[in-house]
Amino acid sequence: MVKRSQDYAGTHSCQLPHVALVVAGTLRVEMDDGSVEDFSKNDVMLLPPGHDAWTVGPEACVFVEFSRGNDYYGTHTH
Repeated sequence: MVKRSQDYAGTHSCQLPHVALVVAGTLRVEMDDGSVEDFSKNDVMLLPPGHDAWTVGPEACVFVEFSRGNDYYGTHTH
């Protein structure tokens, strides 16, 4: 089962901004406007409110978040 950020947020999309560095795996992010971008190892994510995200591929996406999103939703691996 694919866990999406909306599973944690309880809304259609996450309404918090995120700043993070991906250290493993790939995270696919879909914005409310329909645009999609993948973030992989060594990519920096600067995500505004209004996004959903999920792991792509067999490896779990692991990232270090420098914003406070995980404090709000709890600690989870996307």
